[in-house]
Amino acid sequence: MLSEKLYTLLPAESAPGVIASHFELWHSATQGLNRAVLKDHWRELNLYLEPASDVRAFTALCVYCNGFIAVDGGAKRAILAELLPDLEFLPVLIDGVQWELMNCLGSVSKYSPDSVVHRFGVGEIFAIEHLVIERAHLSADIFTLGDSNRAKVFVTEKFKRQCERHLIGVAFKEIGVVV
Repeated sequence: MLSEKLYTLLPAESAPGVIASHFELWHSATQGLNRAVLKDHWRELNLYLEPASDVRAFTALCVYCNGFIAVDGGAKRAILAELLPDLEFLPVLIDGVQWELMNCLGSVSKYSPDSVVHRFGVGEIFAIEHLVIERAHLSADIFTLGDSNRAKVFVTEKFKRQCERHLIGVAFKEIGVVV
């Protein structure tokens, strides 16, 4: 049986952090991020790089944590066109330059018992060490885990290959397999 690696997105070592000017606004605006469609009530947020850098040196950046990825318009057009059904793009300004925050709408609810996940008691997953997903349960190349805190976005090898050609500012960490 052929297997395919799964990855999480994380900031590249060279990438600066992206931070909201007002954390309270960020926190309230992103309550449903990676969980639900937000475009109907989304208001553009002002973000900045820390340490100060040239935002044009990057095409993708992680905002606050790994699961919140912003891309510039060129990156969106170059690599994400065929993945758009599972992604919503929300406008943000990073150091005065227009970017779009990816809202991952795809999720997977079933994973193998061979996965290593950590929960708060019997509740929400807060950490994942290894994830094994059967191909039949995977409908997208980018997704979150349904009963997790949605702070991690998972991608297939196909998505990773597309990104490696065009995205500067994010990296990938192997976290599991699709079997």
